[in-house]
This record gives sequence, structure tokens and C-alpha cells, in this order.
Amino acid sequence: MAWEREAEKPLYEAMQGGNLQKFRQLLQQYPDNLRNRNGLDTWLHMAARDGLLPFVELLVDLGVGVDEQDATQLESETALTTAAGNGHLDVVRWLLDHGAKLNYERQGRFYCPALIGAAIEGHPEVVRLLVERGADINGHTNGMNALMQAEMYGQPEVYEFLQSHGARDLRATTPADFPAS
Repeated sequence: MAWEREAEKPLYEAMQGGNLQKFRQLLQQYPDNLRNRNGLDTWLHMAARDGLLPFVELLVDLGVGVDEQDATQLESETALTTAAGNGHLDVVRWLLDHGAKLNYERQGRFYCPALIGAAIEGHPEVVRLLVERGADINGHTNGMNALMQAEMYGQPEVYEFLQSHGARDLRATTPADFPAS
């Protein structure tokens, strides 16, 4: 991994080593490194991906927004989506408790990328929490909702939970977001 700025490698090592105090000191020493990592995932996304709740809390306390985008700059690619897809229930709960956006609109349709990610990866406890907190259970992208993704990726526990909570198979009723070529 190439390091563009002098402080990035030590920050990464502090995070991966679980050294919260060192991480805080480095961010205080190099405040420009708080957000932008030269087109890479932000520190918040890395902490969410790895389930490092104390680092998530610190970064938000230092001013990083809970819905800050990752390097893709897609509105829905947030720390919540990352934590949900990786099954980090405590991080998902904390982000939701601190105002993370759950549902997004695309082309006039609502969807919950965190729910879809958790369904694909087979994290039933995360799926339950997201549904309890108001995830759009039938929201979809490209004609596929969380129920259909759970089926496609072989996640029967998630599939059964979603179905029992009103999710429906959209194949017969919903056109894809992109026209057939």
C-alpha cells in the first residue's frame, strides 16, 4: 500500500493495532488526515469495516459526519453500509443511534443499502436491527431487494426473516433500474 502523506501509515498502523490513544495523537498532529485519504476509504469507513467501535466514536467526536461518503462519492456508500455488510452489529447500532441515514432514494424509489449488504453477507442480527429501525424492506436497486439478494446468495435465515416481515419477491412486479439492452 502506497502512502501519499507522511501520517497515513502510522495512522493505519495505530488503527489496525487498536491503539486509540496513538491514533488520536496522530490526528491531532496531522488534522488534514481526518477525512480525505486521497481517494481511498476514509478512516471512518475503515473503522466501520473492521468493527472498531472506539475508533468510530472518536472520529465522529472529532467532527467526521456519520454519513460521510467513501471514495466512490456515492451518497449511499457510508460507514453504516460498510458496517452492516461486515456484520458489525455494535457499530451499526451506534451509527443509527447517532443519526446515520438508513434509506436512500434513487430514481424515485427508496432502498436501504445497509439492509441489502447485510442480507447478501448473511448477517441476520444486523438485518433484524435495520428492519426494527425502519429499513425499507422492499426497497431495491436494479429490481433486486434484500429478500431476493438473500435468496441469491444462499442466506436462508435472512430470507425467512425478511419474508416473515413482509418482504416480497419483486421479480414479477418491478422493472429493473436499467433498460434491457
